[in-house]
Amino acid sequence: MDWIWRGTYVPATRNELQRIQLQLENERFSFNGQLIEKRSFADSSKKGTNAGRKNIL
Repeated sequence: MDWIWRGTYVPATRNELQRIQLQLENERFSFNGQLIEKRSFADSSKKGTNAGRKNIL
């Protein structure tokens, strides 16, 4: 029996991407559990943002 993909792929539109970016800019994240200081998503390091994205998504 062959496996066939029956799902659909719907990429995000430019407007949806802009909404996501604005939401991430407005939220504050604590990338290190020991630190109380919360930084904006854009202010964090590249490694921290990748870990944050995986957590969020």
